[in-house]
Amino acid sequence: MIDSPPGGAALSARLHDARRWTGWLIFLAALAVVLAGLLFGGQDLLAYLRHLTPGVIAVLLGLSLVNYALRAWRWDIFARQRRIHVPFLRNVLYYVAGFALTVTPGKVGEALRLWLMRQRDAQPYGRTLPLLLADRLADGLALLAVACVGIASLNGGIILALVPATVVLLAMWWLCTRPRFLLMMAHWVQGRIGRGRGGLRKLHRLSREISSLLGSGPFLAGLLLSVIGWMAEAAALWWLLDSLGAPLDLHVVAFVFAAAMLAGAVAMLPGGLGGAEVSMVALLVGFGVAAEPSVIATALIRLTTLWFAVGLGFLALPLALRVARQRP
Repeated sequence: MIDSPPGGAALSARLHDARRWTGWLIFLAALAVVLAGLLFGGQDLLAYLRHLTPGVIAVLLGLSLVNYALRAWRWDIFARQRRIHVPFLRNVLYYVAGFALTVTPGKVGEALRLWLMRQRDAQPYGRTLPLLLADRLADGLALLAVACVGIASLNGGIILALVPATVVLLAMWWLCTRPRFLLMMAHWVQGRIGRGRGGLRKLHRLSREISSLLGSGPFLAGLLLSVIGWMAEAAALWWLLDSLGAPLDLHVVAFVFAAAMLAGAVAMLPGGLGGAEVSMVALLVGFGVAAEPSVIATALIRLTTLWFAVGLGFLALPLALRVARQRP
């Protein structure tokens, strides 16, 4: 999608496929919750569900909105560092619209943001692609940081837990801000196969642009916003477990949430589906939470985080497409 931007008809076809794919995923997710209810006993689940008052749901949605708002702000900060001149509210609209396609294969939602910036604001993909990579890296590093805090608290040995994690984070940072090793490898591959010299030049230019963003103060600011945003989501899970009568310490819940999200990312499925849910239930049960509240908490926290974002994205998408079709 980035190399070959779709035309109007092609984009409409992809959006139609995305809606159908999302509908099937919602159906399968609902079916999984029903099956889990039958497996663990419907009466027990109903007893826990009585704890879910409108106030509890409002807190969960509010904390999710905090996360979305901070991440959209981060996107705008990265765009300004790249000297991409898109008005703040329009940039936020593009970012939220991308949530609509979160659970579609191939990261279509993230690429859609770049397409919108190209259509309305004439921003070439070569300038906007680093935003996508920085956005993903900031989320990954933030979740690692949240997980490391939880591990340190769980083990009671902050130095023992954080030193290896810090080494890993610094190594990742160093590699991303100094991409010469990637270029050396690309040169070696190009020398072996004797082809791809044009692609090598593009990679060299892109790597310099990415390193200038990732090694900047705005990226650090965006990373801080990411940590706060994901901690808000972890706090939502903590609040939910407490409301269900299955309380855990906040640092434990932070580790569970971050580890589950990272497991979903490793699974390479759209939106982390499957991997995140299974990991979260398993970790909660491992920390002594009964199976019924673990299943309910996992299903509801995914509903108020992942699926809430998808719903907001579908609400924003028609407006974003209308704005993209307007000429400056």
